[in-house]
Amino acid sequence: MDQPDTGTEPSLARRVDLSRAASAIFSFDYHTSDGVDPEDAVVAEVSKDGGVTFTPVRIYTGISGQTWGTARFDISSFMSASTQIRFRVLGAYSEQDEYFLIDNVQVAYAPRLAETVRDEFTQIAYQNNSGTKTWSSGWIEYDPDGGGGAAGGYVKINTGGKLTFHYLWYEHIKRSANLLGSSEAFLSFDWQTVGLDPGDKLSVQVSPDGISPFVEIGSLEGNQSGFFYYNISSYISQNTTIRLGNFGQYMDYGEYIYIDNLQIAFESDCPQCISTVDLQSNFAKSIGADVLWNESNYLQGQGVTVAVVDSGIAPHPDFLGADGQSRILAQVEFVSEGSSADDFYGHGTHVAGTIGGNGYLSEGRYPGVAPQVNLVDVKVMDDLGIGTTSDVIAGLQWIYENKDVYNIRIVNLSLNSTVAESYHTSPLDAALEVLWFNGMVVVVSAGNNGTYASGVVFPPANDPFVVTVGAVDDMGTQNISDDLLASFSAFGITDDGFSKPDIVVPGRNIISPLASDDCNLIIEHPANAVLSEDGVFYFRMSGTSMASGVAAGAVALLLQDEPGLTPDQVKHRLLSTASPYQEGNGADYMDIYQAVHATSLVNANTDINASQLLWTGAEPVVWGSVAWNSVAWNSVAWNSVAWNSVAWNSVAWNSTYWEP
Repeated sequence: MDQPDTGTEPSLARRVDLSRAASAIFSFDYHTSDGVDPEDAVVAEVSKDGGVTFTPVRIYTGISGQTWGTARFDISSFMSASTQIRFRVLGAYSEQDEYFLIDNVQVAYAPRLAETVRDEFTQIAYQNNSGTKTWSSGWIEYDPDGGGGAAGGYVKINTGGKLTFHYLWYEHIKRSANLLGSSEAFLSFDWQTVGLDPGDKLSVQVSPDGISPFVEIGSLEGNQSGFFYYNISSYISQNTTIRLGNFGQYMDYGEYIYIDNLQIAFESDCPQCISTVDLQSNFAKSIGADVLWNESNYLQGQGVTVAVVDSGIAPHPDFLGADGQSRILAQVEFVSEGSSADDFYGHGTHVAGTIGGNGYLSEGRYPGVAPQVNLVDVKVMDDLGIGTTSDVIAGLQWIYENKDVYNIRIVNLSLNSTVAESYHTSPLDAALEVLWFNGMVVVVSAGNNGTYASGVVFPPANDPFVVTVGAVDDMGTQNISDDLLASFSAFGITDDGFSKPDIVVPGRNIISPLASDDCNLIIEHPANAVLSEDGVFYFRMSGTSMASGVAAGAVALLLQDEPGLTPDQVKHRLLSTASPYQEGNGADYMDIYQAVHATSLVNANTDINASQLLWTGAEPVVWGSVAWNSVAWNSVAWNSVAWNSVAWNSVAWNSTYWEP
């Protein structure tokens, strides 16, 4: 480009559609002529709106004489259907021998494909897996001079985290990926060459099966850096193999080639599936939820809503949906002194994440049981863990009045009253029975008093209708044969003669979203923070609160599969398909996979008296003595209880168990 004497500013622009791209790199080579002065200036710009506005990515000025270079810019933040790049002369370049020469202009972009195999070389090993899927082989090195593996030889991973080639003669390295079922695949990586002589190069090759001849799809030469990108869709197979190497040219000491962030992005044969390659939430595996995520109907909680009655839910990225919108449909608070519906303690966020976090910030390591379920935040506990039964009742009344608005099918309470009493005199039990009789499955935690008061099960865990959940320690494995009943998990016979809990699931060392890095949980228990390279976004907790969340998420999967099930049918299905697990507490181990695949429509809780607080006359309300929908259940409407006449006790979280 040069500047004529007219005073105008020449420019050269071109548009590209990046609407389906996941990332984009703008690159070009440039050369200035002998006559270029420091006053001469050219700017490289990019626009997201088709050229209405431009943002400079680099201004070339202050250059004298001949200069060669390669420029590379990440323009991912400018991706749209009308992304435009432009080179513009800012001034000068008015002499005949003043030129800014541009060559090899490229916008390389990675498509929004569902899966990747990737190696970021963060560990000095040939088995790294940094993508959503696992490579089908490790790197296989060929070094005629003896090799040395990932830590040594002329092909290795250096301490800076790059695959390094130096002093090469026929050395190469290869790795394979199973891309079967995909229609598109793209190889990409960052690269740099240092001091290569003319003729020296690293060849980039691909073979459809690792046996057929390798085809060179590019080469790295000279003394420069760049971003390599190539469509390898024609080489897709169950053993697509990438090979990098020098095939004939001798390289001296001091000549290096570096590769980083090597990736194959490919179209998933199952776009609805959730990758479980990096899944570390063993609680999801122990109850069979992870299999349901990726089987036929892809049960992940879509369309079902769980009301979380707790300390609030913070707006963690793990609660976003596939469309980028929050899955927290509503937030209300009923704390007596008034506060925000946000969670400044952290308990409710942790429980909500166990139910329905999607594991986004952990790259799939710590999702909840129903990763696409909708949530409703009903805050009834303050930021120090204090609450009253009256606040909880107020929250439950709101759920009763809004259940149809948000399709609330499940209500989770990971809290307990501080007073042991009959379910016939507990207003908390009565309120939850109203929700149960109106079509909502109520899931509650058994309590954490197992270490000091075994046999005392406080409301609402004592209610015979609801699903009361105890906790086991999964021992860090998905095999339930080594699981042990958590020492804190309460169990026993209630004052009314019912055995509780109804079922057990994992509840120890559960990792789930952290409300914030300054919430009360992490201030009080900093050792339970789960660290990552980018910060602290998760927290480790133990308690039947966590177990209740696991069970509530599982119920969401069952109701997604069979939305017509009543609460009593859900409870019977859970109990009848559970795996035998007695170990002193009388409850079996939930198997949600078997529950979903079972067909029983039998009702639980038949011939059990409803809470006397719901009676409208001398005769008891006996649930199960009539079929669902056969009568108008006016006797279990919210206003059937004289709420002002009952005694109000305090309630508390029951997950304050901090054993490491």
